[in-house]
Amino acid sequence: MSSLIQRLDHWLFEEYRTSLENLAIFRVLFASYVLLGGLPAALWERDLPQAAFAPSVSLAAFFHDYPPYWVMVGLNALTILCTCCLLIGWRTVMSSLGVALGSVLIRSFAYADGKIDNDIMVVLVPLTLAFSGWGQRFSVDATRSTSNDALAERRQPWLLALLALFIGLGFLSAGMAKARGGWLSTHALATRWHLLYNVYSAGRDDASGVWALAKFPAWVWKSMDFATVAWECTFVLAAARRTVFRVYCAIGAFFHLGVWLIFGITFAVNAVAYAAFVSYSGLWPKNPAYAEHARAKRWFFTMLCTTPFAVGTAKLFILGASTDEWLASFVERPILVVAAFVATGYLVTMVVAASERLRKWRLSKRSAT
Repeated sequence: MSSLIQRLDHWLFEEYRTSLENLAIFRVLFASYVLLGGLPAALWERDLPQAAFAPSVSLAAFFHDYPPYWVMVGLNALTILCTCCLLIGWRTVMSSLGVALGSVLIRSFAYADGKIDNDIMVVLVPLTLAFSGWGQRFSVDATRSTSNDALAERRQPWLLALLALFIGLGFLSAGMAKARGGWLSTHALATRWHLLYNVYSAGRDDASGVWALAKFPAWVWKSMDFATVAWECTFVLAAARRTVFRVYCAIGAFFHLGVWLIFGITFAVNAVAYAAFVSYSGLWPKNPAYAEHARAKRWFFTMLCTTPFAVGTAKLFILGASTDEWLASFVERPILVVAAFVATGYLVTMVVAASERLRKWRLSKRSAT
């Protein structure tokens, strides 16, 4: 029993320990993605008939029909404002909670027609990391005080561990649904069936998907079924060790890239969530050159603070829905490609390190004999 408690204690307070700089860089990446690729959202609801309003268990269930258009614009405006504050790190705790709450409210009505997307990470990431100290570096908050650094450093290991657990549980629910839905049956090709639906019913008739339908043999499709269920159902177990969890995230980067190339569906928000567990040490200069010049520093800081607000205002009130959708696609697809490259580099590093350890072990065995 004591051994189990010690392991749990190590998992909560040591396994996922990282620096505040790493978390701050991830905060900038996450907020940038939400601002450019995630918002505004659900403004298309004004084109839906009220008969389409059939919400499941959510905040929207307290309403009888879709809210007025100005309500959705207001929710998007407030969420964009919180996202901009999160990006520059101003009132980071409150802005994180604001992004999570605004995303919940928007998606409650966006999914009221019964179609639910797999983008829960937009809510879980800021909700989980709000008190992690990810606003203690590279932020407006950091210019005021560093008195909360010690408290943030104590919180961030177990909050990151909790985020890893949430990611694993999310994939477990998806994997269990697939297992119960016949994906493990040797008489069904579930992945191929979903691709057929995408191509001939949903209209995602990309050349790569049509080519896969024509060229892939049955054993390849069945291998995809087994591999997908196995990866999703065991993801939560990988959360016990950060190294193993990173390997699963790397596999996930390839998985999401393949889903985009074959199915034409992007899950960039998942790839962004994996970035919370990347070590960015060395990427940010300790003493950047602009810091030596007070005027350049003030100019850079002003641009850093005003740019996200200008972008958010333009997306909501100036650009059209088609432009917003194009920009979201423009942002999401490169994320999947970059994530795959980063995953490749990480896996290669792991293989090289394992080979080096194996070589040293063999040398030690030979010297011992």
